[in-house]
Amino acid sequence: MNLSNNNIIVTGSEGLLGKAIIACITQNGGNAICIDIADSSTNENYFKCNVTDEAEVNSVFDTIINKYEKIDGLVNCAYPRTSDWGKYFDNESLESWNKNIELQTSNVFLTIKKLAPHFVKNKNGSVVEHCFSDIWCGRK
Repeated sequence: MNLSNNNIIVTGSEGLLGKAIIACITQNGGNAICIDIADSSTNENYFKCNVTDEAEVNSVFDTIINKYEKIDGLVNCAYPRTSDWGKYFDNESLESWNKNIELQTSNVFLTIKKLAPHFVKNKNGSVVEHCFSDIWCGRK
């Protein structure tokens, strides 16, 4: 896989999956642009952003587009969730379920909505979605 000259945004970049995807992108010559809510990265291509906040998404993505000019891809690995998320499925409340579905789908909507016009303008762009990986799994 050759990703030379490709700028690829990775949300959830500080998580295990995000870090692995960033490593793959950079090992294949791409430029990984990292986004996460955590404030722990020392990566020069790191941008702090709450991907469930529309104003933050718009601001950070505008900054990224202005800085890099061309964005070739988006990998959504962000996994926003409530503090009570992670119970066994049969113990999950409907309220928690609905809030988590809202958080997890809203971030996908906001990031793609922001980048879609950029992709159309440049006649190029790909989105890889990682969402709901553990919803159906018994956890803990």
